[in-house]
Parts: sequence; structure tokens; C-alpha cells
Amino acid sequence: MRKGKIKLIISTNLAGYTDAVKGLIRLGLLSPDPHPFLHVQVSIISVSNKTLIKQLSSPIKGPNLTWKELMCNLLGVQSDVFYDNMLELLADRVGSPSRMNAIVALGLTSDEPVEKMGSPLDTLSHHLAQVRVNL
Repeated sequence: MRKGKIKLIISTNLAGYTDAVKGLIRLGLLSPDPHPFLHVQVSIISVSNKTLIKQLSSPIKGPNLTWKELMCNLLGVQSDVFYDNMLELLADRVGSPSRMNAIVALGLTSDEPVEKMGSPLDTLSHHLAQVRVNL
């Protein structure tokens, strides 16, 4: 492979990656702040006038939340919205169809359950560690 082709492939992949990240930012998925839909079970322990909060290793066992439901929440729409309508709203929010396609390719609009990790960033990181996608 020629040097010019390699540079083109690298710059194209990098541009696609940074574009996808911009979409994740616009959705708030890179926020380290706790999100009420993604809370993790904790136990509070009192030890000689000190209160310790210990995060349990397993996510909370409350109602299941799918990626589609989380996206609907982030978009401010009901989770029973038609899938195509959600995709239109998603493309509007993230600013381009290519960003929306990247989010879909990452499985973030699927009916798969979300493993809640407290914050959008932690939850997304956990999900991406298990997914392999070419953007």
C-alpha cells in the first residue's frame, strides 16, 4: 500500500471518530455526572461516627432500561415513539446523519438492556468495552 493511501485511511478514520464523538457529546453521553436513569446501587455503612458509602459491584436490579429508552429520555420524548421518528430527532440533536449512523452502529438505539454504571460516561465506557464496530 502506498504511503498516500495509508494517510488517507488514517485521516478518514480519525475524522469519522471525532465526528462520532461530537454526537456523543451533544447527547450528553460523555458527562461524568450522575444520571437518575443510570444510578448504581449503594450501601451506607456507619462506622464510629463516620458514614461510608460503598458502591456495590453489581448494577441496580430495578426496571430494565434499554438503549432506545435511554436515548428517548436524552431526547426528551416518550419511549414509545416510532423508531424512525426517534432517528430523525437523534439526527437533529447530534447535528448530522453520519453522527446518528455512528450512534446506531454502536448499538445505542437498540432494545438491548443498559448496564447502569451511574453516569452516562461510565455507562457508555462499559458498553463500548464490549462492542466492536467499524465506523
